[in-house]
Amino acid sequence: LLLILMECGSVSGCVLMTNHQLQIVDVDAPKVIKLKTASDNWPRPSWSSHSTQIAIEFSTNVDLWKFAKAEEYNVGADVAMCANRELDSARQLQFDPYVYTRSGILDPFGDAQPPAMERYRVYFSLAAFPTASDTAKTFRYDLASRPLDVCFRLRGGNMLGGKFYSNAVVIPGGTIQNAGSEDVQ
Repeated sequence: LLLILMECGSVSGCVLMTNHQLQIVDVDAPKVIKLKTASDNWPRPSWSSHSTQIAIEFSTNVDLWKFAKAEEYNVGADVAMCANRELDSARQLQFDPYVYTRSGILDPFGDAQPPAMERYRVYFSLAAFPTASDTAKTFRYDLASRPLDVCFRLRGGNMLGGKFYSNAVVIPGGTIQNAGSEDVQ
């Protein structure tokens, strides 16, 4: 039996709640980050040559580092357009697969434990951009000119086959469009 609850906030939209142990519980409005000029003291994704990213800050119902450390999970994020309030795997966005703390990439196998229950961040591109391995199957999008709802969730696994997925969070397209394009957010 899968318990599903809906919780709606005024800024971030609705969060779909399931009975997973790990839940994304508080999501800030999206922020447009210009990677070359922003100075908001968060680490920047190194994978992207595209200078404008959307940053989503959130918290979880448990200390994410301790959760991952206890189960020996690698932790990442999935970001895609939404279909029926879930991630549409056929319309994945270009995104950084890591979850960030103010200290850097969340790494339960590293030496330093970040402060308990802190805010986390994921990044994704405001628009699709060409890559070296670009194919005709690459999903093309531009959220600045055509804002659509975006979903994200946390996911992870370990070498023994254990895995988890958090609840999916919907970021309404209107909040992405209204995020603005200031250099520092």
